[in-house]
Amino acid sequence: MIRYTIENAINQRCLMKRRFVAAALTAAIVMGLELRAWGQNVTPESLGSSDLIMTGAGEDRRATGIGFFVEVPSQRFKGQSFVYLVTARHVLLDGTGKPLGQMSFVIGRGKGGAAVSSTLPPAEQWFYDPHDRYADLAALPFSPKGVEFTTVPIKSVLEGSGAENLGADAYYVALLSDAADSAPVMTVHFGRVSVADPVAGSVPGAGSQRLCFLEGLSAPQLSGSPVYIRGADRIWLWGLIEAKSSMEAAQGGGASGMIGVLPAEKIAETVKAMAAAQDRRRTGAGL
Repeated sequence: MIRYTIENAINQRCLMKRRFVAAALTAAIVMGLELRAWGQNVTPESLGSSDLIMTGAGEDRRATGIGFFVEVPSQRFKGQSFVYLVTARHVLLDGTGKPLGQMSFVIGRGKGGAAVSSTLPPAEQWFYDPHDRYADLAALPFSPKGVEFTTVPIKSVLEGSGAENLGADAYYVALLSDAADSAPVMTVHFGRVSVADPVAGSVPGAGSQRLCFLEGLSAPQLSGSPVYIRGADRIWLWGLIEAKSSMEAAQGGGASGMIGVLPAEKIAETVKAMAAAQDRRRTGAGL
């Protein structure tokens, strides 16, 4: 398993002139996206830490959302860390709130570039925010084998968002292609922070949530996607996408063109609690 961290942020602008040429080949599309990401100061690791959560099998398989990896160092075992797959909880549920079956995580960076599908447990076997049982967040200890992936280190997870982030440049991982017979193709979309302090919002399948908001267009498969903002000294994980969410205070379509974002502090408090519990179990077992 090869893991990299988001700390290797690109801090210089690409001076090469970029031209976007329409092409039929997916490889050409991906190459163009990589050049754009470089020019926009997007870390290459952002794409490598995110892939598709799917349900079903064969031709009936469909994307339900996006998941990404967060890494937390052990506090008791030097040099070791825990890796968690994070997404929005409603991604794991059907329209009635029941756990979806035949869940899988599809990564397009296996041997030879082939897609690799790993089985995921149903929603009831994931872990939720220990301090807010209604938070639309789910995490799972998960390190797939035989693939390359990157992780977001916990020190790059922004624990608290306020007015200082209003108008900040942001980007989020999106899905370019999810054909059932090929590897998923991920890209990035750009915008700015529109609402930096969490406000009352509503998420289909998850109910009332405290959300920030970002400029952008939403689609159901975006739920769970990581959102990053550029700080003074690094790129921060700001939260995760809540697709099709709305702002409760908005009237007459006032939130049009904005996407809800579950604040990253929810992610941090959940994976930190999980890591602490795993440390305790390993200590108790004498490992």
